[in-house]
Amino acid sequence: QPPSPPPRPAGTPPPDVMVALAETPALATLLRLINAAGLAEVLRDASNITLFAPQNGAFVTYLRDKRLTEAQLVANPEALAQVLQYHVAIGEARRARWVGGRTMDTVYGLPLTLRRRVKTPNYLVEGVNQRGFVFLVGRELVTSNGCVVQPVDRIIEPPAAA
Repeated sequence: QPPSPPPRPAGTPPPDVMVALAETPALATLLRLINAAGLAEVLRDASNITLFAPQNGAFVTYLRDKRLTEAQLVANPEALAQVLQYHVAIGEARRARWVGGRTMDTVYGLPLTLRRRVKTPNYLVEGVNQRGFVFLVGRELVTSNGCVVQPVDRIIEPPAAA
């Protein structure tokens, strides 16, 4: 388990993605998997990215649907890295700046389509998973080095893998 980050003054954004994740209990599974995949330093040093961060329950559903345990997922670092890379988009996706739709490229190499809609929940990523979309849930986290963490309700998979 990585050490807890030191407390920051109220209202100060987290310095990087890894601190933002460490400070958000609903993203603890993602934090563990990023560390297990050896991607912590990459994300700590990243700037101008958006991490679509699956909440803990998203991993419970994913592992159940794939008939895997977390240990089995971690035991296959290549597969784990691919799953995680599809959640990292190049560029900053702030909800307040979404007008209509937007497409962003992922580190995995495939695009994600972001939409804002009138119904609640208002924000979603389309064209992924068997369901066809994932919802953005909770509040976005913005780091001081120009990254955005957008919590999501499901694991994002390329359409062919779903």
